[in-house]
This record gives sequence, structure tokens and C-alpha cells, in this order.
Amino acid sequence: MTGRARSRGHGLPFGFRPPSAPSCTRSVSKSRANPAAPLTVPRLSVKSRLNRNKLHFGFKQQFGVSIHEYQTEVRMQVALKLLQTTELPIGQIAERVGYGEPTNFTAAFRKHFEIPPREARAQTRSPGETLL
Repeated sequence: MTGRARSRGHGLPFGFRPPSAPSCTRSVSKSRANPAAPLTVPRLSVKSRLNRNKLHFGFKQQFGVSIHEYQTEVRMQVALKLLQTTELPIGQIAERVGYGEPTNFTAAFRKHFEIPPREARAQTRSPGETLL
């Protein structure tokens, strides 16, 4: 046997228990309330009192995506809503959702929705069109 822990036939290492739902859920609700706050594995590990491997595995098991993918999704949805419902400049929206540089935000938004933020805003002004 190698240095790896044995599995009990269900793919989890022997003795591994995924983190409880409340520890991950608290972190998730905080990220929704403040999408600009960085959601990092080390910070979440300390707050949830889980080691980084358990946190990463448990988060992915519970939410179906990595912590980074989740945070990006939250940020993009908040940005889209701000584009659709406010007249804030794109630079301010970028800042509100955690991007220090508007160009980085624009690139991430384009990658996520396949259109730039300006087009997303323009589409909301066209009757009958929706981005979602």
C-alpha cells in the first residue's frame, strides 16, 4: 500500500467526512452580500475551521463548482443586474463586483456572457430581448 489513505469503495479517503453544510453556506451567503470581497481558500479555511483540502472538496461537492467558479458566477450576475438596472459607469460596476481594473472586468464579463458589458446594457434597452 502506498502513502495514500484507502477508500471505502465510495471514492472518499478513509476517515474523510465532507464539511457540514452550514460552514460552507455561511461563506456563500457572505459572498453574495459582498461580491467584491475576495473569497479565498485560505481565508475560508480559517473562518470555517476546515483544512483547505476538506474545504475545497466539500465546497465542490455541495455546490457543484469550485470556490473560484462560484465567486465568478456571483460577481457576473451582480454585474449584469447593475448593468440592466442602473446607469452606473462600467468602471464603477467593475469596482463594486471586485475588479480593480475595468479592463479585467470587461474581459471576464465577455468570457462569461460572450458579449461585452456595453452590449449587455444596450440589450436591456431593446424591447423583448434578454441576456439570460
